[in-house]
Amino acid sequence: MAVTGSAWNVSDEPKDGFPWAYWDPNDITDVPFDFRGGEQLDLEVVLTDRVTSVSGMVRDNRGEGVKDYTVVVLPDALPRDAVPNRFVHAVRGDRDGRFSTRAMPPGSYVAAAFAAVAQSQEWEPRFQEMVRRVGTRVTLSEGESATLDLALDLKCEFANFY
Repeated sequence: MAVTGSAWNVSDEPKDGFPWAYWDPNDITDVPFDFRGGEQLDLEVVLTDRVTSVSGMVRDNRGEGVKDYTVVVLPDALPRDAVPNRFVHAVRGDRDGRFSTRAMPPGSYVAAAFAAVAQSQEWEPRFQEMVRRVGTRVTLSEGESATLDLALDLKCEFANFY
């Protein structure tokens, strides 16, 4: 591939797919990479429609389904130099009490349910530490779906964490 201008992009991405980019032979999908004009690069871009997903229910301490909650899904460990946007997800339960999130890169994750999560709180390092400590672990391969039954544990609310 020759990069001749100052911009580079991938078009015609499949619906619900997400790209991977490999360069000599490292996966550079989630790390900053400086493309310089006029350079000759051996770059492989892989598009897929084999999307990961995590879904499930949240139950209270009596085992009953809960409808008002937020589930936070984080990577067990963020890959070195990766931009975290594709790895960190915060989703609310739907009107039937189920949650679902998709398109996380394959890897090991941890998920936890909370009665309330402040806006952007899933990005705070101390909150992420707590999620990794109390959450349920799940490993996703390309195209794999996982169904989780999470407990809403009010003792672990972030407001009481500090």
